[in-house]
Formats: sequence, structure tokens, C-alpha cells
Amino acid sequence: MAQSMGTVIEIGNIKENFLFFIIKSDNFKEDLLLGLDCIQKFKLCQDENLKITQKYKKEEKVFKVNMTTKSETDKQRILHKYKEIFAKSKFDVGVINGFEATIPLKERKYISRKPYKCSVEDKIEIEKQIKELLANNLTTESYSPYGAPVTLVLKRDEEKKSRLCIDYRELNKQIIPESQPFPRIEDLTIRARNCNYFTKLDVNSAFWSIPVREKDRFKTAFVTHHGHSLAMELSTVWFKVVTSNIPTNNG
Repeated sequence: MAQSMGTVIEIGNIKENFLFFIIKSDNFKEDLLLGLDCIQKFKLCQDENLKITQKYKKEEKVFKVNMTTKSETDKQRILHKYKEIFAKSKFDVGVINGFEATIPLKERKYISRKPYKCSVEDKIEIEKQIKELLANNLTTESYSPYGAPVTLVLKRDEEKKSRLCIDYRELNKQIIPESQPFPRIEDLTIRARNCNYFTKLDVNSAFWSIPVREKDRFKTAFVTHHGHSLAMELSTVWFKVVTSNIPTNNG
């Protein structure tokens, strides 16, 4: 078992505090091994143009869990019992009940912008996604006086430009912000002191699941390359984009 010890070493006229690991092993012929950090700190390389590289190989570990026949049967039974809550696609999302987001504006000012220029491939992808949004009742056709341009950005997990984004920056400037302070770390630590399990939850397309108040939906209209007169209204709030608006039941 390796042990560590911090100590000051001096080479030439340079002194530095380093952490050393002490290992009892018959495989090492040297009494002391210095790493790249020591070589750089103490300037042990005479050729300043020499580049020291270190090969890195990422190890992939596979953990296999062997489920018994009974466990597999129980799993399939649970999946079948709650099959309605599982999404069939990324556009198949639920909606929160009894909760709406409002979009209060500083002044009644219609905000409309021209569609962004995009490639033929991007146009095809935008059309495809809008058809999916319409089919799943996440948008509806509209002729709202508002109109924000859309664009596609790179989605890392898909390694292509497939994330449909709406540029609501002009709309955000007119939204009245609501003060919602972040919780203090100390308070969260106290609340979690008796917890045994910790995890993080990443809800896919969660921003589609929060409804927008009906009389505010026309403000979320966006335009595409088909023309500025044809717009769409978001049936639910684009939670990651409209950052200035906090969902509330008031108003």
C-alpha cells in the first residue's frame, strides 16, 4: 500500500514543496522517481526547445450485472406496468399540471426579427423538427406580431447540428425579471445530512414540460426561412432559452 508525505526538496538554488508517494516494491531499481512537474519546476531539461510528452490511454471498464430470471421478470413487469410514462421519442414529453409560466413585459412592444440565413442541410433539419413539434402539440401555427429567429447548434451527444434554438435575446430585454435567490450551500448541506443516497437528475427536454400561460403564448412566436409572416407559437416554455422569466402561478 502506498503512503504519501510532503517535504521540501532543493535542487540547485530552487526549493519547492512536493508530495511524494512511498511505495514498498521490489520492481523499482531507483530510490527516487521525479515526475514531469519536478522536471519543469527545477528546470532539469537543458534543451528549452525539447517538448516532453506523455502518452495517455483511457481505460474503459465494463461492469456486468448478471440478473436472475426472477429479477429479469420483475423488471419487465414493472416496465410494462408503467409503459405510458416512458417517452417514445425525444419529442414525446409530458406537461406539468397546475403550473404555468408567465411572460410579463416592461412595455407593450412587438418584437420581430428576420429569419437567420442557413444552409440547405440546416433548412431540412429545421423543417423536420418543426413537423415533429407540431405533431406532438409542442407548437401551433400562428400569425403573431412577435417573431424570433431560429438557428441550429451543435449537439455534442449526436455530433451534429441538431439542437433547435430560438434567439429570444430581444424578448428577454423586455421581460420583467423576478428575484429568485439561489439556495445557500450551508442550508442544503444541513438538509442532506441524514440522506443516504445522492444522485443527479437530468430530465430530457424538461423545458418543453412547463406550460406557458395562454395569453402569453403569442409572445413566444418564432419565424423560419419560409417567411416572416408565418410563425409558430410555443405551447410550452423554452425553459433553457427564456432565462429571464421565472415560472409562476401569479398574475
